Amino acid sequence: MERRRMIREIRDDFIVHMRYYKMPAWQVFLRFPSLKILLSYRIRTAAKRNGIFLINPLMAIFERALWGIEISTDAILGSVIILHSVGIVIGTCVLSSGCILNGSNTIGSRKRPGQLQEDARPIIGENVELGVGSRILGHLTVGDNVHIGANAVVITDIPSDSIAVGIPAKVKKEYV
Repeated sequence: MERRRMIREIRDDFIVHMRYYKMPAWQVFLRFPSLKILLSYRIRTAAKRNGIFLINPLMAIFERALWGIEISTDAILGSVIILHSVGIVIGTCVLSSGCILNGSNTIGSRKRPGQLQEDARPIIGENVELGVGSRILGHLTVGDNVHIGANAVVITDIPSDSIAVGIPAKVKKEYV
């Protein structure tokens, strides 16, 4: 069951990347680090769920050294596209399919004492594009089809079909 889930997620990753880059899977895999990062993450999380605990920290060190990215195994990732991996930190969160990370992004929870981890994590919808250096922190929801500007700090909910910019991020435009 776990193996099928991992294979399905990897297949979905390849399909999303082939559509985005408009080239065959083998070319995308060789030219861009995004698929390799997601493959490593999928293997780490599957190993952790199956009780093989040594693989997770070793592969996390490898990811940090090679690509400059840190992804928590508590994160739930859909098929995301990572354009520039250096400086990306993905903590406990739910990141849906079709999201594009442009680099130096931070996504994570702001857990307070006595609060459950699931109650502190951000939930990010489908087809969200994060500008360079943007931060998403705390228990919030970012809707579908949202563009978050460069260096924006999101600490409140963002509705679907909108653009958010600034520190703290404010909705500047909503699509009709």
